[in-house]
Amino acid sequence: MQSETSKTKKQNIDFEVANFALLPIKELENNDIEPTFSNEAILSKEEKWGIFLLHLLYFVQGIPFGFFGLAIPYLLIEKGADFTQIGILSFCLYPFCFKIFLAPFEDIYFFRNFGKRKTYIIPCQYLLAFFFLILSFIINGLLEDLNVGVLCFLGFLIVLIIAFQDVSVDGWVLTLLSNENVKWGAVSQCVGQAIGIIFGGSILIQLSSVKFCNEYLFSEPSNSPLITIPNFLRIFAIIILLINFWVHFGIKERNPAKNEYLSVWILVKDLKGFYTNANLRYCVILCLTSNLGFAAVTNTAPLKLIQLGFSKETLTTISMTLILVNLGLSFIIGKYARIGNEMSLYIRFYVILFVHNIFLFILISVYDGTQGGSFTFLYVISALFGDGTAALVMVNQGSFNNRISDEDVGGTFLTFLNAMWNFGRFGGTSLILFLVDSFNYTVLVILSWVYVIVYMAVFGKTFLKLERVKKKTGNFEFIYELTHFLIYS
Repeated sequence: MQSETSKTKKQNIDFEVANFALLPIKELENNDIEPTFSNEAILSKEEKWGIFLLHLLYFVQGIPFGFFGLAIPYLLIEKGADFTQIGILSFCLYPFCFKIFLAPFEDIYFFRNFGKRKTYIIPCQYLLAFFFLILSFIINGLLEDLNVGVLCFLGFLIVLIIAFQDVSVDGWVLTLLSNENVKWGAVSQCVGQAIGIIFGGSILIQLSSVKFCNEYLFSEPSNSPLITIPNFLRIFAIIILLINFWVHFGIKERNPAKNEYLSVWILVKDLKGFYTNANLRYCVILCLTSNLGFAAVTNTAPLKLIQLGFSKETLTTISMTLILVNLGLSFIIGKYARIGNEMSLYIRFYVILFVHNIFLFILISVYDGTQGGSFTFLYVISALFGDGTAALVMVNQGSFNNRISDEDVGGTFLTFLNAMWNFGRFGGTSLILFLVDSFNYTVLVILSWVYVIVYMAVFGKTFLKLERVKKKTGNFEFIYELTHFLIYS
């Protein structure tokens, strides 16, 4: 009897996978295509507060990325570091690529009375504030000595803490917002992280620069900036603590309606049939490879300009000015984009990014070291199109990830695709930074453009089909397939 029951259970599981997982692209028929969803859902008061909360939590994530991904590389390049050293520093961002190893445990093990997501968010943000406080006492010496190794190690620890926090924030989206409004989770991520990056990168560079402060802020010249880098790090710690106090003591979390799994092993065992899903493999390919073709120009352009004598203060001023445009675009697409056409928009934005990449490379090639004038104007136009389009790509990709995820194990599901997306971004950046000092820059750029053309010719139509494949209506989505494979194979 027990054997028959087990056999029946296995058949039921296989039946669910066959009916509810995304079907292989080659098997799609007309009745397998989902119609485009309407966009009539209205945000409730609770959801509006949830969106505000998500903005704050993603803002906290953005601060370390702004500091280690923007401010520190700019400062090191200005002090004489080469691209290889910046490539080494880029490894500190990689914990965001391996969040998938954390997600199953956060989905299963938590204090229900405290809150499934707060169990991890609260201690992580206390730790983050503590590390920023410690770093404030040693940062000046590390920068002066070009001590990239120690900076990378400390950055790795801080980003690892943020990776723990992000898993829970991604999962919290699915209980803070209704299924019709989960697209606002992607908007919150884009906007919140962007503001955090500007605060931790651009504003830090500007207000800690004697040159910038004397030109724009001080009425009389001074030898000291408005805020030193150590004091900025202490301000980061205070802001993070204030946000964390509110989340800790002022927010009551609604846990998912059910938690059927008592261990990670049981969860994975019930999902053992998932790692044959063809559509998942295409999603992974999209996440891992889509940014590689643009990395040679986009990720090196600001550093190249600083090496050529362009002011880092001007670069960060441009970035900070454009943040308002990016925020506006993110809200517009969040409000008016129709659920179900994310990949169609993604393809269009990808073409715009390709055109921007060509224009930006030409702009760098003709730069003669002068400040201001027509070059700065053209660079602003380039940044407007590039950063704005990149923000729209992020919102669309995040909206697609949110739409296909399940709230009961949402941390794992969302985190898997987000981790693959980050690995594609950071991996491309590191690869290019290591190659720039050893190979001809123009050749690298031309090869990256060939890659983009071949990439879209091979995968473009397949990616378009992904947005229309039926979604499983049961407890689990298709995303866990490779999660299982990565962790347990």
